[in-house]
Amino acid sequence: MNDCANLITMTEWVRQEQKDGGCRPCALAVLAGSYASVLARHGLQDESIEKALSDEQDPVLRVAEALDGIKGRVPPDVQESLLGLDCEAQLAARQRAEGGETNGV
Repeated sequence: MNDCANLITMTEWVRQEQKDGGCRPCALAVLAGSYASVLARHGLQDESIEKALSDEQDPVLRVAEALDGIKGRVPPDVQESLLGLDCEAQLAARQRAEGGETNGV
């Protein structure tokens, strides 16, 4: 995860001023689906994402908070996989901001 030495929480990431020209809520939606897939692969589930989506005030922020919370409730190997997903999303945003190619996140 050398490219993600400056990895921040997803909550911090969605709160940051967006300079990358991307759609962080869109990236977060993809990320939430990827989290669900990783959890399912490990025989786990977490309903906090679905609950966050029902928040009428700020569902994007609530989903980011849910993703951060999930990482604190799973075994270390699953947490590492989830951090890798966060890394990919944040790295893609940084690359977009610098005018580089991304992996489609």
